[in-house]
Amino acid sequence: MEERAQEVLAKSGGEAIRVHEIEIEKRLDDVPLSKFNPDPWLSKELPACH
Repeated sequence: MEERAQEVLAKSGGEAIRVHEIEIEKRLDDVPLSKFNPDPWLSKELPACH
């Protein structure tokens, strides 16, 4: 999609087209359904492995 976007911008007269990458910090609250519990009988805590 990056390449396609660059092509569209260039064909539309865009100059100095560059791709920038940014890091976005995500928190658990930002993840959809992070608090959804599909099975209420399951514990919210994982059992300890021995």
